[in-house]
Amino acid sequence: SILHSLWWAVITLTTVGYGDVYPVTVGGRLFTFGILLVGIGVIALPSGLFASALSRAREISLDHPEASPTEINAVIADELDPEIRQAVVERDRAQT
Repeated sequence: SILHSLWWAVITLTTVGYGDVYPVTVGGRLFTFGILLVGIGVIALPSGLFASALSRAREISLDHPEASPTEINAVIADELDPEIRQAVVERDRAQT
């Protein structure tokens, strides 16, 4: 059935346990499904954002080897939010 297929897909993608213990009631499966999705969101979403930022920083540093880490941070921050970029620039001015 479609529900069994959905359950199988979620459990397989989240690689929960060895399959020896699992919920058998509909309520248990719905609860587990919700918790698994929250777990994916807590781990996968920040990991993806972090990896994307590192990738962008690496790309900028390869394109402009003379750029300082502060300048790279300012470029990345400017792509995300002008207010963040301004805060980075002000912080760097205060440190020098």
